[in-house]
Amino acid sequence: AACPATSKRLERGAAGKAATTSRSSGRGQSSDAEVPATAAEGAKASPLFDLAEFMYPERHRLAGGLVLLVGSTSISLLFPRVMGAVMDSCISGDAGPGGAAYSPASAALALFGLSVLQAVFVAARAQLLNRAGESVAADMRSRTFRSLVLADFAFLDA
Repeated sequence: AACPATSKRLERGAAGKAATTSRSSGRGQSSDAEVPATAAEGAKASPLFDLAEFMYPERHRLAGGLVLLVGSTSISLLFPRVMGAVMDSCISGDAGPGGAAYSPASAALALFGLSVLQAVFVAARAQLLNRAGESVAADMRSRTFRSLVLADFAFLDA
């Protein structure tokens, strides 16, 4: 399945080539190079648009990795606040978050659980993004190899 954004970009590129013109180099010699009719047609798209075609099949893994990244980062940012609230509750004996005072053992268990949850998020994110990255790289290698195999012999001789 081709990426819809890439297909549209390729169609625009084909239309842009049809609208190109030749111009002379200014020294009385004509140049065979095609020049875009407008500056907008000549603008080079970001290299990320070129990667979009390869990343599109992996969009679910990449989105999952992004969600896990947000989750693990949120835990990292909340951990000091939660630890402070739990420790204040342990030291003062007042009711902490959730309306109950924490014993040192329950506070340590809660913080350990939060750390384990963060570790699971980080490991799952790494697994998803590594698989997606390896798949994208394999697709790029496969296309490059196919392009070389199908190239004319004149290209290979040069």
